[in-house]
Amino acid sequence: MTLLEGRAAGVLLPAALAVLLIAGCSHVPGGRRGEDPGHGLARIAEETRRVERIEGRGKATVENRLGRIDMEFEMTYEPGGALEIDADLAPGLLPFHGDVRIMSTPDTTVAYANGVPLVASGTAYPGRSLYPALVSICLGGDWVLGWLEARGCRVAAKVDCGGLAFEFDVDEGTGHVKTWFIEREEPDGAYDGFLYRSRPSGRLQLPEILTGMVHPLEASVYVEYYEIDVTMR
Repeated sequence: MTLLEGRAAGVLLPAALAVLLIAGCSHVPGGRRGEDPGHGLARIAEETRRVERIEGRGKATVENRLGRIDMEFEMTYEPGGALEIDADLAPGLLPFHGDVRIMSTPDTTVAYANGVPLVASGTAYPGRSLYPALVSICLGGDWVLGWLEARGCRVAAKVDCGGLAFEFDVDEGTGHVKTWFIEREEPDGAYDGFLYRSRPSGRLQLPEILTGMVHPLEASVYVEYYEIDVTMR
């Protein structure tokens, strides 16, 4: 794999697309009827804090004018800790197919295709900014709030933290984040996310279908879970 191929793969993989965050659209903060948006987000953060582990299995699709990428994947996530994605990438747009593995923590992110690092130099992606974007793509806006708290940042409808700007829109019906926006100034890029369908698990909302758009690639992202389960502390 050449350096150019490795960089292209790292950009176009459904999870690693978030490396290229740029400004997109904005949202009007919402919440439960009569509930202050900041208070609602703090409540969500407290509820997700009791989760020890999430495990899921599903499919992901990324598509833009250059083509389409499809993969079946398994995901495990320990809030505040490791996010791991093991996927089977179908032949298509990228210069490889087969096994893909992405491992991300709040400090670093690495990705492999058929055991070969996707960054030819062997260095890691910038995990401190990529990690919350990957969490939002795979699980939605609710699960980014714990990262904000761990960074010592204010949990609010609009907030800057760790070199990123966040916006969260809480749905009045469910009391959970329905849409979210993440923007990174350098390198320019953004991710617009939308929780299309979820299912309640106690006070939590586990994602079933998430969609999003990566700017400036204007690449649409679709993530669907066949199975998803949570383990509480």
